[in-house]
Amino acid sequence: MNRREEQLVSVITPVFNMADSVSACIESVRRQPYGRWEQIVVDDGSEDDTWQRLNECALAESRLRILRQEHGGMAKARNAALARANGTLIALLDADDLAMSERLSAPIAHMADHPEIDVLGGGHGEFTVGGRVLGGRTPVTDHETLVKDMWRRTPFFVSTVTARRRFFEETGGFNESRWFRRSEDIDLWFRGAHRFRYGNLTAPLAWYRRKERLSMRDALYSCHARLRAMLRANKPHLFWYALRPLLAVIAGAAGLYSRKPYAPLSETFPSDLIGKRKP
Repeated sequence: MNRREEQLVSVITPVFNMADSVSACIESVRRQPYGRWEQIVVDDGSEDDTWQRLNECALAESRLRILRQEHGGMAKARNAALARANGTLIALLDADDLAMSERLSAPIAHMADHPEIDVLGGGHGEFTVGGRVLGGRTPVTDHETLVKDMWRRTPFFVSTVTARRRFFEETGGFNESRWFRRSEDIDLWFRGAHRFRYGNLTAPLAWYRRKERLSMRDALYSCHARLRAMLRANKPHLFWYALRPLLAVIAGAAGLYSRKPYAPLSETFPSDLIGKRKP
């Protein structure tokens, strides 16, 4: 057996009130050419039919493990999944996103060839709630630039991230404080930046369900995570960079901010998964 095929990958998926999308997310993992995976989905106290959908999916897929907890936030759900993960590599995938065909195989191959990389992301495609494809996003790839630019932009799109288990063990995982409810990933990337090696693939690895624009609440949480990182690093001169998410929301609402043009995508969008409710 190829050495790369020997690694068990744990796909971590937190979910809250996403009955309309979680089945599609799970099905996108089931379609992966790379077969040695487990997916651990933690229902964070959903109030809709999410738990029912998860049970339906679990009956059809033995590699899927489901868990239910009282509502405590995505960080707590992610950590609960991490505590039960058996893989040497951890792949993150949010419940309203979809894995592309190389979501698992491409990072596994790259990390086997580059053992110095601890956290690896990639490009992604974006689509609307109705299933209209908007285009792709190509990230910065090298560690030095990613860390340098962290104050201006998030280094990873979370649903493309694959990391070695030790990264989560040695950083302590996601911050469960209520102050990081929507920015637990940003906080984690900052905490690990100078201890672990980061990278991105240019190839797209996941489909992201795009909202019209970042909400004010999300922007405030993002600013808070950056401000905390700024204080830890003793870099007060980066104050305005920490406020960029908030300024972007204000500029967008005033019609003064527009997104960069999308890149073309070679992968066909799995339109049959949109609205998928049952396995």
